[in-house]
Parts: sequence; C-alpha cells; structure tokens
Amino acid sequence: MNSRDLMDISPGVILLEEAGEILESHVLVAMGPRTKQLIMIGDHKQLRPKINNYSLSVEKESGYDLNRSLFERHVGSEYPHCTLAKQHRMVPEISCLVRNLTYTDLMDGDRTLNRPEVRGLQDRVIFIDHTHPEDTFREVSDRYDAGTKGSKRNTFGPQLVLKIVRYIGQQGYGTNKLVVLTPYLGQLHLLREELRKDSDPVLNDLDSYDLVRAGLISQASAQHTKRPIRLSTIDNYHGEESDVVIATLTRSNGDGEIGFMSAPQRLNVLLSRARDVLIMFGNSQTFKQSRKGQDIWIPLFDQLQANGLLYDGLPVRCEQHPQRKAVLREINYFEKLCPDGGRQQACGTKLNCGLHDCPQKCHQLSDHSKMQCRKIIEWTCSRDHPLHDHAFSNKIYALAATKKTKKPNGDGSEIWNSMLRGRLN
Repeated sequence: MNSRDLMDISPGVILLEEAGEILESHVLVAMGPRTKQLIMIGDHKQLRPKINNYSLSVEKESGYDLNRSLFERHVGSEYPHCTLAKQHRMVPEISCLVRNLTYTDLMDGDRTLNRPEVRGLQDRVIFIDHTHPEDTFREVSDRYDAGTKGSKRNTFGPQLVLKIVRYIGQQGYGTNKLVVLTPYLGQLHLLREELRKDSDPVLNDLDSYDLVRAGLISQASAQHTKRPIRLSTIDNYHGEESDVVIATLTRSNGDGEIGFMSAPQRLNVLLSRARDVLIMFGNSQTFKQSRKGQDIWIPLFDQLQANGLLYDGLPVRCEQHPQRKAVLREINYFEKLCPDGGRQQACGTKLNCGLHDCPQKCHQLSDHSKMQCRKIIEWTCSRDHPLHDHAFSNKIYALAATKKTKKPNGDGSEIWNSMLRGRLN
C-alpha cells in the first residue's frame, strides 16, 4: 500500500501492532486528515525499528535518534498508557530472569505453572561457560555493529549446537519445538554450513528419526514430512517463541568487546523467547567485562550463579534412570556417555520378535512393540541347506510360535524347530 492509497482510505482509527518496531515517520505517513484515534500496542523495552545507518541511531548517542519509535517516545515522556502485568509464555524459572532485569512487576499466568518436566536435562535454564575465542567473518557485516569490518563468529559454537540439538531430538522434541538463535550473521552462516555438511541421521530428520526406528511411520512418509531445523538471528526472531531455545552468544575475547549485545533490548528479547527450556553458551567473562554492557550482564550472571545454573558443559539426566546424571563437558562426551540420549548401558527391552533385546543404549523411547528386530536368524533345513531371515519376518514368527518338531515350508524343505531354538540364542 502506498501513500496515495492511504490518503484515499483516510482512516479514522489506526491500530499499530508491534508499535515499538515502527519508525515514527512511517506512522505519520499513515495518518490522514480524518484520523482521530491512534492505538499503539508494543513493547518499548524490546528491539527498536531497524535502520541502515548506525550513526543516526539512539545507540550512537549523536542526538538523531532515528530508531526511537513514536511509541517509545510517548511512553518515555510519561504519556498515559496501560501496561500488561501477566505473561503466559515462560515458565517461572525463565520469567524470573526478565523480571529481575526488565519487568519488575511481571506476574506469571496459570498456564506457565505445573508444566511437564523437561526431558533429559537437569534444569530449564542452562548457561554453558566456555573460553573458545571468536574470529571475524569478513564476507558479511551486521548493520548494528558499527565500526566492525565483518561479522563475528565462533567455530566452537556450531559443533556444540549440533550435539545439543541432536541430544534434544533424542528426548522426543521435534523441529517445531526448538530454535537455534545467535546475534551474528557470521555465526548464523557457520551454523547453516555445519548443519548442511553433517550427515547424522538424527539431525537430518529430527522429527521422524525415532518414529521410523520404532516402526510407527515409514521412511518414505518421514521424507515427505521432513522439516528443517530453525536457525535465526535474535533480531529476526523478535515476536516469536519456541518450547526450547538454544542460543550461542558468539562473543569471546579478552577485551570485553560485545558490540551490539550491550543493548538491553536485545538481551530482553533473547531471554523471553523460550517457553520451557533456555540453553545459552558463551564466555561469561567477556560479557561481564564489557564497558557498555556490564550493567545488564553482570546482574544476569549473578542470578544464574545464585541459582546454580552456570555450567562448564550440558547437564543431562537419563529419562529412564533419572538418578543417572552427568555434565557433558567435551564434544565427544555426547557419544561416549549418552550415545542414544540416555546412559551408556544397554536398553534391554524386548523387541517385538519376543526373542531379542533392543540393541541400542538407553534411550527415551519406551514403546518397543513395533520396533523391528534386525537380527539375522540362521537355521538348517532337513536337507542341511543353510537358511536365514530377519527375526521380524513372518516366517520367524511362525517358527517361534510352533510347538511341533518340524514344519513343512511348502517348498520341499522342513525347518526343525528344535534346531531353530538352538540358533536363536
């Protein structure tokens, strides 16, 4: 819609959704001579409107303040307004973070209480602290990081992200339940490249891997419904939410340089996207040493420390054996300590053949009734011909069920059940 169309319509009432993200000039253009009421809904404590020239921004402190919305200006000048006091998204363990930093009077709605426990993790909020250094990706730059030639990235981030995503998938969370966030385009590019190169079957089909393995859907059906893992920058995920949020903060240096991550609005958005689980990892010392950002980051880390949520790895627990816990401090710990999403001991559950145990390590899947046994059964017919088949085949079911000494096959051979029973073990 262009300005001429707006003038022809000449609306009497204008309703602005996400008013804190709309430039004041865009609002003024929409208003006509017949406009009598302007209704603005938004949050001036989250991200400001996007502009391409950093030197004109509020953050530059040059006085132009082009990205200060009409909504923020009115609220900041104590213009009469109403503030919603109850949130219905975040569990209390997450909402307390934004309450202590931004919304001091925020209350939790009933729907945020008594939700099912998070599967496979020891806490709902986790910060993994590391010291792996960042570098610069010079092929792209971030519009809000003034003075930098390129975008920041951290090669350690994608490796850990993929391991965590894989583990979360093993707990039964599909791609529609999680998102991976990062502040920087350089890190987003690195994440996408690593995911594209990775051939892990769980990562390649997070939604259907367990269902195919359990025999509940076919491989063809899984391919038809396959959905990619959602990767996004924090800024582009504004206004959205997910059950599980995994965030790589990227910055890690000895100078306390965190660029646009010093903005309280961006931290507020990051902390308020998750409904049930928030996993962050980065270098806490870099953020606490930031000259511009320490006022918001130090209180956050103090709160995380007080609640015992700062780790040097991913704190996990086995769903089938909750008393078994571990902290996965190295990339290879994921495969070593919980290869299938639980402890390293064998699952031990009988498969639908009724003869063999599940060959996997302990995992989240509890119903094995349709999981096909892949063991090859060998036996000898009455003419000493070697035969073999999968344990889940109809022929084997018939053999295992028969009580007779021998059973005609219809092709001239006879299968000796006593011999079969001897080979099954």
